[in-house]
Amino acid sequence: MRLRVRIGQGCAKVLDAKMRNLTSTSIQVDEIWGFVGKKDKNVKEDEDTNAVGSVWTFCAIDTDSKIVPSFKVGKRNHDSQRLYV
Repeated sequence: MRLRVRIGQGCAKVLDAKMRNLTSTSIQVDEIWGFVGKKDKNVKEDEDTNAVGSVWTFCAIDTDSKIVPSFKVGKRNHDSQRLYV
């Protein structure tokens, strides 16, 4: 798991360095649903809802080039739905 975290951090650094001064004229924001461990209907009351259950990926997509300049993964709440493009 540590290797995956390190790879993810490296990818984030590359995206932060390369995704600058983009000339996008149209951005579309979309969301993708998934789950970690089990679906919400199978999560018990005593389980940590931050560790299992639904997870959403919010993506900003340039409609011309199909590049993804910004994304965020989290629960479906106000804080997670804020993308900075």
